[in-house]
Amino acid sequence: MLGKQLELYHFSDEVGPGLVLWMPRGSRIRNEIETFWRKEHLDYGYELVYSPHIAHLDLWKRSGHTDFYKEICMDRLRSMIGCISSSR
Repeated sequence: MLGKQLELYHFSDEVGPGLVLWMPRGSRIRNEIETFWRKEHLDYGYELVYSPHIAHLDLWKRSGHTDFYKEICMDRLRSMIGCISSSR
């Protein structure tokens, strides 16, 4: 609620449930936090890696994420499909 009032971020059903659209003020704050986080991790000897957000289902099964998040993801998927079919 506060983030919306301060115009830090926005959510849009058109983009997808739970996907954040960062507004300019929120982007500045996010950037400051990420810069601080990155520097702290590097200063303490950690290395950074980047990985895709989307992967083959087999990888999610092996890691245990499929079983753990199945219901949450299926609920969101059903919600998204409902939004798509109701807009047609």
